[in-house]
Amino acid sequence: MFINSPLVDNTQTQLTGREQEILHLVAENFTSKDIGKKLCISPKTVETHRYNLMKKLGLKNKVELIQYAINMGIVDMEVWKQGCRTG
Repeated sequence: MFINSPLVDNTQTQLTGREQEILHLVAENFTSKDIGKKLCISPKTVETHRYNLMKKLGLKNKVELIQYAINMGIVDMEVWKQGCRTG
């Protein structure tokens, strides 16, 4: 999946496995409710993970979180664009 991305840096490796999962799914434009269902956790827990991610990475909002994921190669920009058009 994304954990073995060649663009992984020290910041990303400091993220927990769950945070990396959340980051990947947020970047793929899943809602907190959808991520919660997929990972069998509550939407509030997803939001807590997202908050912790943004704090660790020094990001201010979901847009910056998605930009980070794209820049780090966690999600492909073209795939992301297609997902936005269809969903």
